[in-house]
Amino acid sequence: MAAPNDFEMSGYAGSSKTWEAFGKWIYTLGKGRDALSSKTINEIHELTKNLTTKREKTKAVYEYMQSRTRYVNVIIGIGGWQPFPAIDVDNNGYGDCKGLSNYTYALLNSAGVESYYTLIRAGSNAREIISDFPSNQFNHAIICVPDQNDTIWLECTSQRNPFGYMGTFTEGRKALIINEEHSRLIEIPALTSDDNYRYRKAEIIIDPNCDAKAEIKNVYGGLFYDHISYLCYLEGKRRMDDVRDRIHIKNFSLIDKEYSIEESRTESPFVTENYIIYADRYVKKLGSRLLFNVNFFNTIVDVPSAINKQESELFISHGLTKIDSLDYSVPDGYFIKSYPHNDTIISDFGSFYSSYSLHGNKLGYVRRQVVYKGKHPPEQYAELRAYLKKVSLADKSKVLIVPKD
Repeated sequence: MAAPNDFEMSGYAGSSKTWEAFGKWIYTLGKGRDALSSKTINEIHELTKNLTTKREKTKAVYEYMQSRTRYVNVIIGIGGWQPFPAIDVDNNGYGDCKGLSNYTYALLNSAGVESYYTLIRAGSNAREIISDFPSNQFNHAIICVPDQNDTIWLECTSQRNPFGYMGTFTEGRKALIINEEHSRLIEIPALTSDDNYRYRKAEIIIDPNCDAKAEIKNVYGGLFYDHISYLCYLEGKRRMDDVRDRIHIKNFSLIDKEYSIEESRTESPFVTENYIIYADRYVKKLGSRLLFNVNFFNTIVDVPSAINKQESELFISHGLTKIDSLDYSVPDGYFIKSYPHNDTIISDFGSFYSSYSLHGNKLGYVRRQVVYKGKHPPEQYAELRAYLKKVSLADKSKVLIVPKD
């Protein structure tokens, strides 16, 4: 890799000998471009005059910005580095990450809230910043608002992001806070396996015709929230087509009016989804006996193929938690003859637990899978495969029900 110690672009001279020097150049590009009209300043004063805390004011300003702007990329010439003036973004109602972040910085300043323009390497597969190599390793801009021990981070390019939520686009990586003399690299907080969750609860009724009806409630947070929240903004056939594409149950049907989805827009946002599934021929008939797979949702655990030698590190990018709580009811005249035993599988890569409880003609099943974020040496490839094979085998467990007579 190479980077210039000293450089000049469109008349702006700079240096990347240190992060402080590079940050100073970025600061110079934005200096004097935070002016706003008196009309906008008065609107911000009116919006925040009765708010007492920095967090309340920041939230009001952030949502004001979201309601008035949209994202448009600007990368021509110095525009790939320098933010549009805040007053232009205010008048036009659009900007790129640099312009929208600078505009938010200006709005916060007019509300008396200290904030910092911040550079980051964004994207789901973004490479890590090399800390000891000061240079432009960034592709995105955000805003940092110091708030005692709880820093507020603002993603300014989204009209949908809840206040204070960064998500998988920028979480868990290094960023450069821009200051005229004291720019520095910091760590953005990472989403943990507790933050990235999918909780699923289902009441499943099996009838004598081998069909099943399931009333389902799903709750998604973190990474899972990022992947499903867009459904809250779709309607009609477009939404329901996407909903059906996400369901991996064989021979199922879903009635549109029985589907609902709701977004909770907190700083730790989540989505709640409710629907009813009708699964034809879910149960396999063996003479008078009935056999069904306890893995109703056809959860798939990919087991990587066997190879002669793993050359590179094993990398798990995110920790996550998936919990299924399923209650099965069998038809009248039948009883549950056999069901799987409880499983506990522990490894360096994650953990898997399953448990069963029988109450009359109802079988309770709980599946909990936790994935650990981390890097592992190539030598553990076989261990990873062995762990995933055990989980996959547990997911293929079956329940046998037979007539009472």
